[in-house]
Parts: sequence; structure tokens; C-alpha cells
Amino acid sequence: MVKNGRRGRPFSVVPKECHPAITFAIHTGLRMSEQTALQCDDIDFTTKTIYILNSKSGESGTVSINETVTSLLRILPRKIGNPLVFYFFSKARWMQICWKKWTAEAGVDDFRWHDLRYSFASRLVMQGVDLYTVSKLMRHGSIVMTERYAHLAQALV
Repeated sequence: MVKNGRRGRPFSVVPKECHPAITFAIHTGLRMSEQTALQCDDIDFTTKTIYILNSKSGESGTVSINETVTSLLRILPRKIGNPLVFYFFSKARWMQICWKKWTAEAGVDDFRWHDLRYSFASRLVMQGVDLYTVSKLMRHGSIVMTERYAHLAQALV
């Protein structure tokens, strides 16, 4: 929601060094906790795969990455001695605080980091990807979680 009739965009107030984290979230659908814990060794550029070691369900899993994410990861600066991909977001809580501040500065209400994950799923459904596949890509524990996107698929018919 935009407050006070302003058409702000969080991207406009987010520091430039954090833009790749937003792009990454939109293109992978990773949860904030998964993204903040992601280590350089969890990425396999040969198979274009990210290994998720501790997902929300406590199970390990994999996520395929597209060319946008592959390119982004290849140019992302690394911090010596720090294995995290997004080392500037050392903790999910800190990331949530920053995101809330940035969206407020942009004049945007009710837009959480998790909404980037929803954008990932919504884009897939609107491109005609079936709900079962979206469920697997989102690593939902049940297809019921994914069915909230069914109305987007019906709009294509």
C-alpha cells in the first residue's frame, strides 16, 4: 500500500549495495532466514543450484537459479573471512528492521521482505507454471500453502 498518495518504491531508498539482495529474493523465492544464512559454499555454479541446509521445515533442499541470479552472484563482492553471500545482512532481524525503515522512507506500507517471496511465486503462476511445480520451487510443506496463488492461474484461462 502506498501512504499519503505517494508512489514510492523501496528500491529507491535502499542502499545500492543491498539491491542485489532484493533481486536475488525476487528470482529465488528464498525465505529471509535462508537468504541471510546462505554461504558461498552453498552455491554450485556448474549445476546452477543453491543448497539450502536449514529450511523452515528443518529439511535440506535445493533451489535452481536462473541466469539473472547466476550473473548477480558472480559479481557480488565477497568479504574476506566471512562465508556469507549477503554478509551485510548478518542477521534476519537486522534485515527486517532495515527493510521496514526503507519501505517507510519510500512511503510504502504493508510491504514485507516476505512479499518478495510471494512475488516470485506469483510471477511463476502468471507465466503458466503449474501449482505443483510452484509448490516444489517454494519448498512448501503442503500444496495447500501454494493454492493461495490459484486465482492467478485462473486469470490466465
